[in-house]
Amino acid sequence: MRRLKFKVSDAVTVTVLCFFVLSLLAMQTARSVALSRQSGCDNNLKAIGLAFHNYHTAYNQLPMGSGGTSSGSEAEPLRGNANRLSGFVALAPFLEEQKLWEQISNPLTHGNLTLPPMGPAPWTSPDVYPPWGNRPAVLVCSGDSTASEFPTAASYVICYGDAILDVGLSPTESINGGRATHRGAFIREQKLSFRDFRDGTANTILISESKIGGVRIAKEVSDTISNPSQCIAAHAKADTKFWAEGRESCWADGALLSSGFQTILPPNSPSCTTEKGRLEGVVSASSYHPSGAHVLLADGSVRFAPNTIDAGKPNNPSVGDGSGKHGPTIPPGSQSPYGVWGALGTRASSEVIKVQALLPPVKTLTKDELRSYESRPLETWTAASGKGSVRARLIDIREDGTMLLLNESSKIFEVGLSKLTSEDAYRAVASMRELKLAAVQSLSADMKQAVILL
Repeated sequence: MRRLKFKVSDAVTVTVLCFFVLSLLAMQTARSVALSRQSGCDNNLKAIGLAFHNYHTAYNQLPMGSGGTSSGSEAEPLRGNANRLSGFVALAPFLEEQKLWEQISNPLTHGNLTLPPMGPAPWTSPDVYPPWGNRPAVLVCSGDSTASEFPTAASYVICYGDAILDVGLSPTESINGGRATHRGAFIREQKLSFRDFRDGTANTILISESKIGGVRIAKEVSDTISNPSQCIAAHAKADTKFWAEGRESCWADGALLSSGFQTILPPNSPSCTTEKGRLEGVVSASSYHPSGAHVLLADGSVRFAPNTIDAGKPNNPSVGDGSGKHGPTIPPGSQSPYGVWGALGTRASSEVIKVQALLPPVKTLTKDELRSYESRPLETWTAASGKGSVRARLIDIREDGTMLLLNESSKIFEVGLSKLTSEDAYRAVASMRELKLAAVQSLSADMKQAVILL
């Protein structure tokens, strides 16, 4: 057998190359971690989508929108969870939260209390039942500055469809609506699998982003079933009652108000509940993006739903039970009256959906990024009509030609390049080019530094 001979210089060269590659890999890993933090909401949604698919593979079904054990009630919350556990609880082992799942699924002694398997009602204080205070990290968007103020609330909500009547009740509890108004990817106390999504998994929303704080949800708004725009009108009235900030939400509570939304009003629209409280109303998707919200589709993809998405007319009646008891409604089984947005919320209503209505995911900014962007110069951007201007810092320009700007009050907003004067549009593109070149030069400098360290 022939022996291969290496010179000492060859061994040194190989060693140097190995260290060089490792240095580059280390720098790339650091950049990947930073990028992951920048687009936290997008990555979180992908992780949750993978967990849903793994759960479905294991059990041939999705978690219930709200379920658990029948014991427990408003009057006796410590006896059981009252079938109010959200789908996120069942998903915990698939979100790398095995320890949390074991705490929940077994009896738990805390203080002088021994609490039942699957826990007490999810509105129970974490001081009494600690697991409800152990919100999985993946359920919090890195860009939500209010998350620490509301430590049990999640940044994501499940889709209950495009109907209002008894939507948060189980079909067996719903005297009027039955399953006719339970048209979304999730239902209370009902099992669904991907085979039930006859509209296609690429055309059905599972979950959406939602603000934790800063959202006002009106209480006891009448006639929303026949006219959801009553929800919008309620927000303009001086005598309207509102739920407390934070939606009184717990990640473990499957109630519509706490962990749900519907595709009725477009993203970032007003929300309200009816006289039935937290289990019925019009709850809208929301986010800290000024122009829309991210959604997770049942095929596992993440898309961006703009505020301008076709949502039909807000005063269109929703689906009813045909009884006429709730004012004008449309018949069970009808296609969604709320345009493309409504169609994306139904799992089996045979609507034709334009995929172009959803956009690629957009970047989520962290607190550290915002601080770094505040060091950029304030510039004046003039409207193409010449009738207005704003002072703001340039953050980014997306592929669709939308500028991301940060104003003097550190608020983010978006402006299309086509809305600016040609001079300002050119200046924006040139500025972004310089920023990209600076990033490339920084990478080059890092590579040189790695070589020096070797």
